[in-house]
Amino acid sequence: MAARISTALDDSVAALLGGALGFFIGIAGAFVIRYGPGTSLGLLLALVAFASAAVFTRALAGPWAFVPFVLGTAAGIATSAFVTFGDDVVLPMDRTATIWLAGVAVVANVVAFLPRRWFAVRIPDDDAPLAYDAAVPGGSPEPGVGPGVGESSGSPQALDWPEAPEGPDSATPRV
Repeated sequence: MAARISTALDDSVAALLGGALGFFIGIAGAFVIRYGPGTSLGLLLALVAFASAAVFTRALAGPWAFVPFVLGTAAGIATSAFVTFGDDVVLPMDRTATIWLAGVAVVANVVAFLPRRWFAVRIPDDDAPLAYDAAVPGGSPEPGVGPGVGESSGSPQALDWPEAPEGPDSATPRV
């Protein structure tokens, strides 16, 4: 019962943090897309920031943070488009803002449909042979055992490190 409550609390916190991050990205994107007059550098920076944050939230907490992140971004964009300060509109509906809105929708869908295995956490099996042991003919599942150890077979154990000199002159100089 306690594990279920802890998981529900973790999912709720992830959803709140994802929504807050999305809202921040949506508001910040409205300002960043105007960077560099005459160029689309600001638009590219805003879309890269959104894509990075979207992948981060999906990898960190899965759909429990990703969906609120996208909804928070939409709320941030809507806030910057419709909330006015006097007669100023932060996000006027021009070509750049339309590309920003469409780009957010496209990037959100691309990230949503990325394979789940790209975000899965894999815990290595301690009994599985290591890659360098499998590469050595007749290699053993235990590191440091079997043919090739101590020989120049290319395995990490085969590296011969030089002996450290001994004596008063061998101390590491202090900087």
